[in-house]
Amino acid sequence: MRSTKTKRLDIQALRAIAVLSVVLYHLWPGRLPGGFMGVDVFFVISGYLMTKTLMRDVHPVLTAKRKFHALGKYVSDFYARRIKRLLPAASVTLLATLVAVYATGSYELIIKTARQIGASALFFQNWQLAYESTDYLKSSEPPTAVQHFWSLSLEEQFYLLWPVILLILLFATVNIFILYKKTKVGGVIAPVILLTVASFVYGYMLTQTDPAEAYFSTPARVWELLLGAVIAFIPALKNYDLRLLLPWAGFGLIAYALYMLDGSNFPGWHALVPTIGTALVLYSGIVTSTSPFSFNNVFSLSPIQKIGDWSYSLYLWHWPIIVLLPVFLRVDLDTHPLGMFIKVAIVLISIAIAWLSYRFIEIPPQKIALKKGWVYALFVATVTIIAAASYSLSLSTAQAAKEQTNELHKAVMSASEKCLGAKAIVNANKCPTAFGRIDQKYKNIGASDDFSHLIDERGKQCPRYDPKAAETSNPRVYCDVGDVTSDEQIAIFGDSHAMHWINAFDELGKRNGVRFRVFATYSCFISTESVSDTVCRHRFDFIKGSGMLDKSSAVIVSTWIRYSAEFRLQPTTMTIKLIQSMTDTPIYLLEDIPFAGRLGGPSCFIKGFSCKNDVRNAVSEVKSVSARIEREKVLDKKHIIRTDDMFCDGRFCYSFIGGVSTYFNTVVQNPEIQVAGNDHLSASYSFSTAQLLETKFKKLGLLD
Repeated sequence: MRSTKTKRLDIQALRAIAVLSVVLYHLWPGRLPGGFMGVDVFFVISGYLMTKTLMRDVHPVLTAKRKFHALGKYVSDFYARRIKRLLPAASVTLLATLVAVYATGSYELIIKTARQIGASALFFQNWQLAYESTDYLKSSEPPTAVQHFWSLSLEEQFYLLWPVILLILLFATVNIFILYKKTKVGGVIAPVILLTVASFVYGYMLTQTDPAEAYFSTPARVWELLLGAVIAFIPALKNYDLRLLLPWAGFGLIAYALYMLDGSNFPGWHALVPTIGTALVLYSGIVTSTSPFSFNNVFSLSPIQKIGDWSYSLYLWHWPIIVLLPVFLRVDLDTHPLGMFIKVAIVLISIAIAWLSYRFIEIPPQKIALKKGWVYALFVATVTIIAAASYSLSLSTAQAAKEQTNELHKAVMSASEKCLGAKAIVNANKCPTAFGRIDQKYKNIGASDDFSHLIDERGKQCPRYDPKAAETSNPRVYCDVGDVTSDEQIAIFGDSHAMHWINAFDELGKRNGVRFRVFATYSCFISTESVSDTVCRHRFDFIKGSGMLDKSSAVIVSTWIRYSAEFRLQPTTMTIKLIQSMTDTPIYLLEDIPFAGRLGGPSCFIKGFSCKNDVRNAVSEVKSVSARIEREKVLDKKHIIRTDDMFCDGRFCYSFIGGVSTYFNTVVQNPEIQVAGNDHLSASYSFSTAQLLETKFKKLGLLD
């Protein structure tokens, strides 16, 4: 990140502010809601310094009319310096994190983290996160210990491409000017500004439709680095008074962004605030003055300069410590009585490790005189080793998780096993305490493996949500489970919160000779106000025109109730009303499952959470929906099927019941993007609820 021999005090101060903002945000997001924008400050600095360095080294060559291919040496020299500067600390951090995650023993943590370590080593992690943020089944996964490497991946992509693009622009521009007997390169700024504006506009538009992808996408964020490049081309500011005042404006904008803005509508236009602020500071330059209006006295303070020196290492190490230390301590930082002290300790530990990393990992390689060939060879070897080790560990752990998941499913499905999952509630007099009991044998199963088994093994014929799918005249809108040969049919209608009952419906149907026809797919509920996706709308229109629901003895509706604030109580009600307009078949509501709380699934145990949520918090929204449906006379009470008694006792709702994880995912908080999870059932617990649902259905007369 540093390219000049003489350190600019203002840039050091910017680095210190940026990295401390990110660290404090990750620990106290409510106190510094815009702290994550420290990354944007880093982007502008990196673009500025990189361009300055290239201009300093290359411009004399161009103006001396040397051939274009001679510039290759300068490009390769630049890459070699970047490798020596950035690779050692990043590599050590990734390897140390890989070892630490492996030591947790958690399949879930190992699989996800190892996969992202591999992507980080190969510099495309931001693209992987962009994909996962838009992948329905991955959108609510909690952040890994290396998720912060996304910004470094984006920077490395810029480092790789920008020298080539810039040299082409410089070569063309300088030669054009030379034709007119000039040696100025100022003309190159026009295409750079054009690229900057184009990237910003793209990012702004993408933020409106897909903010998660906009956050991680290189084309949507590269304008911030290009803004730094633009400042590097602008001649130094001469006006003394402006040079005194501009840093105040710049730091004021940065402070406003850190304290007053948050993750909503970001990056969008909000990203302009910290980036323009940084640009103003860089443009003003350092002012040698004792004026009380000068920032010199603050810039020169030793702690600020030291933090600026250690900023790269501090950024690398702080997040793995924040994520993994609570795992080893088995504490929840936000609820533990000593949580505040542990957070302060994390800050101090991170700074101490950053100093050690800077002193013994960052600096020594830069002092070693190596031929470029050796630098590149070591780079390839290091990247290859880290990527190979990470992906190998991820694949082998995933296989182990799959084998253990299959073992769990066989145990749950076994007629001789009476105390796993919801069976422990049915056989409460014969089983140990059902609610809250954790089976140590299955505690490390990867949550995603448990859910994917449900879909792949029992619902693989069901329609998948695919927003890019083309409309067809005969779309696959349902699947059959249970006794698929039976003439007796019950329809299931809804989104993924109908889908996650497939295991239960399959077993229930086989036990009672009933076919369950599932009209459901992920993130595709039916309502008059919210079906804007053409695929969902097309599916609905096809179902409406087919008369399929009339062939069923009953329709059971189940939907997620937490889509958004404006639709919180709407989707279920609207869905029922629409079905009522389509058929006279009796309709029943299978209530949404209770809210899991901070973290559900195996993660709650691994990360030291209580694995339970107060019953009032867990079911309040669910019961609000049911009450509204009764109040508006959409359905009467007899047509509403409770679910809370399958998850809760009188005080709490639990993430482990009968030793089995009840949830596969839940509400999580991405450190930069607020992500709402979906509280899905695990496949194993879904199957185990069949007997409880059978009792409920028989009371309603749905089963003989």
